[in-house]
Amino acid sequence: MSGMRLIGLVSGTSMDGIDAAAVHVRARGERLAVDLEGFRTVPYPAPVAQALRRHHGPGKSDRDELAALSIQVGRLFGRAAARVAGGAGKLPQYDAIGSHGQTLLHRPGAKHAFSLQIGDGATIAQQTGLPVVYDFRSADLAGGGEGAPVLPIADYLLLRSGRRDRAVLNLGGVANLTWLPRAGGWGGVRSFDTGPANALSDRIMQSRYDKPYDRDGRLALSGSVDEALLERLLRHPYFRRRPPKSTGFEEFGDAFAKDALRGVRRNRIPDVLATLAALTARTAAAAFGSLTRDPFDLALAGGGASNRAIARALQEAIPHARFVALPEWGQDAASREAIGFAVLAHEFLRGRRYVMKHITGSKSVAPLGVLAPGEKPYTLRFPLDRNLS
Repeated sequence: MSGMRLIGLVSGTSMDGIDAAAVHVRARGERLAVDLEGFRTVPYPAPVAQALRRHHGPGKSDRDELAALSIQVGRLFGRAAARVAGGAGKLPQYDAIGSHGQTLLHRPGAKHAFSLQIGDGATIAQQTGLPVVYDFRSADLAGGGEGAPVLPIADYLLLRSGRRDRAVLNLGGVANLTWLPRAGGWGGVRSFDTGPANALSDRIMQSRYDKPYDRDGRLALSGSVDEALLERLLRHPYFRRRPPKSTGFEEFGDAFAKDALRGVRRNRIPDVLATLAALTARTAAAAFGSLTRDPFDLALAGGGASNRAIARALQEAIPHARFVALPEWGQDAASREAIGFAVLAHEFLRGRRYVMKHITGSKSVAPLGVLAPGEKPYTLRFPLDRNLS
């Protein structure tokens, strides 16, 4: 079989489990073809999820506990890889794993910029026997970049069209866009975080209703947008920053959610959730407005794609976009990020280096990722001298 068989692993800011995708990737010039062979979401055990949330975001962490947690999460990632492969006995049929890990901190603006993902790559390699490409953000940060987003590489290779401008808006804890113009090649791609998406409503649902999230945006749909609150939230300085930019729980976490809830009675919480949906839509619309005023195709991805309150607010805020389902472009919305990290592993093993200055601001053209060898022999498919700019 030509190409590579890979497993992609990722866990998002919801911290509820590990997405695992098994794929067959074939190179076709400057494009890739991907066949999805399997996809699983493997929930975290409750004590692990609780420990992750304790260490998420700003504040002091117990160093011993955090280091041990990284090994424990690595083992869980290894088990998720085995499950999506169809059992540990089938892992040798795969060439490598691309693992994003679990983000706990993202501080690109710190004096010593860093982004912390746990889920030790060497542990995954030892558990599965496969080479593991991981730590996809450090090289970009070392080159002066934001360290995020990195998945535009996969979007460019898999989703671009030569006929129409396309965009993907991923609605995870944070909303981030990828702009794929029909002309201009890799240099024309733009991607950055537009603002908060699910993280704030998730925190409110967990703290006020003891539920993990607002299913389908039902509670938000029952509320009304508080324009005064929306205007206050829109004053956050992040929305005035120009790309390249990225954000996370450090800026849009518990403190921001508490500010949105200040003085709000329980019976008005649906109004706050409706307002947060409008915040996601308004900030995304402003971001797209900085890129184009012309019609374009827009696909929603991530957990928030099923939030009908956010989807409705986006359709109202971006009337010139034609909203399409991601499967129309040959990709499953649920598995997009896991597939993306399998693709990044593929590009690392091919020796591809991407100029990221127009995406993240990085001056580096180092390959994104670090390799943890497993028992299975590996070879770089091409010499490390192929840059895409």
